[in-house]
Amino acid sequence: MPENQRHSGDPDARLLAARQAQNLAEAGRVAEVLQVLLRRAGAAEKFPMEDVLAGIKRLEAASLRRAHGRIGGRRRLKRRGGSGNPLRDNLPRNHLFVDESGLPDGAATDQDVFTLGAISMNPEQMANYVDAADQLKREFLEDTSVTFHARDLLRGTGRFGFDRDDMQRDLFRAAVGELIRNSDFNAFGIGIRKQAYAREFKDAGIDPYLPTNIYSLAIMLLLERYVDYLWVDEDQPLGELTFEAQGPREDVQHQAAIADTILNGTQWVSGAAFQSHLLPGASFLPKSGSHPLELSDLLAYDLHQWVRSGCAGEPGYWQIWTEKFYGRGDLRMGRFGLKIFPDSDIRDRIEAHRDLLRR
Repeated sequence: MPENQRHSGDPDARLLAARQAQNLAEAGRVAEVLQVLLRRAGAAEKFPMEDVLAGIKRLEAASLRRAHGRIGGRRRLKRRGGSGNPLRDNLPRNHLFVDESGLPDGAATDQDVFTLGAISMNPEQMANYVDAADQLKREFLEDTSVTFHARDLLRGTGRFGFDRDDMQRDLFRAAVGELIRNSDFNAFGIGIRKQAYAREFKDAGIDPYLPTNIYSLAIMLLLERYVDYLWVDEDQPLGELTFEAQGPREDVQHQAAIADTILNGTQWVSGAAFQSHLLPGASFLPKSGSHPLELSDLLAYDLHQWVRSGCAGEPGYWQIWTEKFYGRGDLRMGRFGLKIFPDSDIRDRIEAHRDLLRR
């Protein structure tokens, strides 16, 4: 078969794609050197290299995906042992609470970013969080029915404005930060840069495995990382998904995206792996009172602001979230709970953030 007709399901094609990625990485380094020399010569405007570098990075990313694509049965992450039906095995449960920030569809403008924030807890951790959150709300608000909403909390509006008492407001914000820091959970976050995704993948059509729908893409990336987390847990818990309710139509659409991922799998994880670690489908709940969904709301909002800053700022409680993200090994190929996509033009900032967790 000619090399240009091979596909990612062919092991030989995977090797060719890996070599291509290596060559493109070397080409990128050479292009960066050339860019520096042109700047020193005062000729950078005559020979702009930005588009060349961006194009090389896009092709390198596509080659890496083909090199590690859907090969054979994708047996990675399947459950070890058991009856084959996890519902019969009396497994412990782990809960993933998911909220969103931004719009998955529609015009980009300042909503060019869509994010999912997710909090993973077992039942004991959930109970401990609710007790701690209720205690904080009794102390500052005298009302445990209040739910944290990131925008109001961080802007000091509504119940979180404390009648313009700046000292009380700052004390409250700090207390919420300590609540997040002291609560036991793992964080997951997905950030989709919509214009970059449309330009580099959707319109270009260079990766047939990626969905065109932004929400489906975010779900796929989130569940890949959550299943990796469940797989390495020595207790082998069964994951339950709970999303904040958006509305009857939206919840049905989201349920369809979740079910499709669990049923059919992704480029990296088989459907059988998802099915062996996750309960089918998801529950949808409105935020009310003290509940881990309010943590997901805070995380999704801070992540949205971080991605909008070009992954260079430190909004809200970002430093605390950074300490909470799930990660193992080299933090690559689904082994890190935070994924920004695409990131070819900001990869240096993404790597700098990962370095904080490797220390």
